[in-house]
Amino acid sequence: MKHYTQTFSDSMTEKMIISTALIKHDALLELIELEPDVFYHKENRIVYDAMKALHNEGEYIDSLSLRNKLIESGKYTEINGDVYLSDLVSCASLVNFKYAARTLTKLMFRRQLKDLSLNMHDLINSPGVENELILNEIETVVKNFDRLSREDYTEIKDLMPDDFKDYDVTGQFIPTGFKGIDSKIIGLFKGELIILGARPGRGKTALALNCVMNMAKDNNCAFISLEMPKKQLGMRALSSWAMVNGRDLRQGKLDGKVKQLEEARDRIKKTKTCDTEL
Repeated sequence: MKHYTQTFSDSMTEKMIISTALIKHDALLELIELEPDVFYHKENRIVYDAMKALHNEGEYIDSLSLRNKLIESGKYTEINGDVYLSDLVSCASLVNFKYAARTLTKLMFRRQLKDLSLNMHDLINSPGVENELILNEIETVVKNFDRLSREDYTEIKDLMPDDFKDYDVTGQFIPTGFKGIDSKIIGLFKGELIILGARPGRGKTALALNCVMNMAKDNNCAFISLEMPKKQLGMRALSSWAMVNGRDLRQGKLDGKVKQLEEARDRIKKTKTCDTEL
């Protein structure tokens, strides 16, 4: 096997794809559809082959069944199994599988194109080699590249519904908790980007935080701020839910407001949200 630099291979992305497939069944189904050649590094390719074999046998795939399959095939020690699986567990996370797969596919074709260029050099400089053979070599790689690169595209005819009721999104969106906003944007949908814009000091952060807190009653939410510390975000959420002026909270003017603050705090603790600052 030829040695390639990071420009042509990415062991960590290969391993994270495998890790994601162990956690997420949908990713596993996509994993076994990948071409084996996308896995350049030997240990990752061996594990990929083991996972595909388990799938073909109808076996449930987890770290234990994978370990046993590798031992059964005699490949466990070959990949330094204890260390490999430990690394796999440590990097276990859900990655954007489609993006990662495209990345590995591009690296695979970069390797193939590099091999092709080296092969072309040898063929061109070899006496007696017909031009037709050289062109066939080039055509094979280019056709494969064109086929996979087109998989990211969808023809408009395939987006047309059989029934116009398919466009009815009633009850499918996540409400922000503000009826006026929901009536304008018809709620929030997976895959959409909503940008909230206004001049400084107009309450953009407060509105966004309140939407998140409302949605967090029934959904897992994260609020990421580039400008405000986590503690201040928590204070804003608390003052909003308790209907207590934030300035009074910061100045400790809590006479007669402690009970409603406690009730708001307890309600917030039951939501599914987290805050962070960057």
